[in-house]
Amino acid sequence: MKKNTATRKLAKSVKQADVPFYRANEKPYGAFSNLFRRPMEFEGRVYPTAEHAYQAGKARKDEVREWMQLESFQDWPLVWFPILGEHRVNQLQIMRTTEIPGEAEICPVLPHPSRNPRRADCLLVEYKEALFDSRRTPTSNILYVHESQPFEAYRQLLGAMHRYQQSMEIVGGCRLVVTPFGSKLVTLGAGLACFEMRPPNLEKASYGVAIPHVEPTRYVVDPLIVKSSQPEICCLLLTGEAYA
Repeated sequence: MKKNTATRKLAKSVKQADVPFYRANEKPYGAFSNLFRRPMEFEGRVYPTAEHAYQAGKARKDEVREWMQLESFQDWPLVWFPILGEHRVNQLQIMRTTEIPGEAEICPVLPHPSRNPRRADCLLVEYKEALFDSRRTPTSNILYVHESQPFEAYRQLLGAMHRYQQSMEIVGGCRLVVTPFGSKLVTLGAGLACFEMRPPNLEKASYGVAIPHVEPTRYVVDPLIVKSSQPEICCLLLTGEAYA
């Protein structure tokens, strides 16, 4: 029996009404995907996506569930934000070889503008071998933040982390790592960005932003340089009224 014109039109309209939502980044229905990044609570634990909760529900033993969850996070791409500062190449190399995998995406954070207009250029030369030659980090990945404006560093870093999370939603997410090697003000801004990226429930969450740090074993300081230095005192207001 041949289909009449009304039947063919109905079939065509049904086909056009299909809702594709396999990929989490597909618009406008990507939010229906199991891989869409939204906290999902299952049996008292918060998972980053519904797919993570579904996979964890397959395990009968808690030990197997923990192992599956750990393995799933290890497969996520890693994005590293090293905040560069003077004379910290050795610490960066230790961190790079022990904690950062070779396939990680590296986004160096450089202070610019700064009191020394050539400071960013000098840091690029200092870290040339450690970051740009050995790891072939593209210069387009560099984040420039104001040396004395921690809130600018906060905005730049927070925006970059959000962009990477959104672009990596198709694979479930990404691991974010921030390592401070630079000034205290820029590090403070980075800390605020990491605080904003914290999971909704810290006690039950299995992911977040890692902040690995390598401390030097000793400091060598010239007393004359310390006496001749002119430190800049800064006051930051995070919340509340500025004036009584």
